[in-house]
Amino acid sequence: MKKHELSRASEDSGKSIRARPHRVKRLNRMRALTLIATIVLGQANSAPPGPPDRLRILSANPVSYCQAPLSAFDGQIRKRPLAMQNEGTSNAFVTCAFTRQVSDPRNFIFLVQMFASNAGTSPQDLACTLVTGTGEAISPDNIFIPKTVTIMPGVSRALLQWDQGDLAAITTVTEYSLSCNLPPSTALNDSHIYFFEPVLN
Repeated sequence: MKKHELSRASEDSGKSIRARPHRVKRLNRMRALTLIATIVLGQANSAPPGPPDRLRILSANPVSYCQAPLSAFDGQIRKRPLAMQNEGTSNAFVTCAFTRQVSDPRNFIFLVQMFASNAGTSPQDLACTLVTGTGEAISPDNIFIPKTVTIMPGVSRALLQWDQGDLAAITTVTEYSLSCNLPPSTALNDSHIYFFEPVLN
């Protein structure tokens, strides 16, 4: 999805959130479930006979896997139980590294979601880059996929999402991380990664 489309979606979400926050949560959940159902049906039609793969969803709040990459940003970032928020007056970077169990070469992540919020009084552009790979000097699986979403004031469930179309270039089982540039008053909230775990015979 392009930036202007994400921005429009965020604005629409902002209006709904202020009126009916429970409805926005249901819409985000329905989008994810629709994508999962499409993938499951595709696997059922193409997979050889055998046990079906098991859907795994790993969810967490950012204090468990995110941190400021430099001490200069530590004074701006408040690490609350439910969010990591920039309470300073300038942008601050946050780095996140997802953890998961990699037990099979087919164990690919097909959806990454990061929810964010804006406690300020003006719209803010939150930019995050999904980074794959390890810290090797030269690694063929180092891929960078940037996304930006405009979060309207008071919005608590803005969504940054990397789906199958974004992740199609990733052809190896690898690690997934995020680098986010948080404007003042914005926060990272819960994240969710989706993948299928093969079931052994």
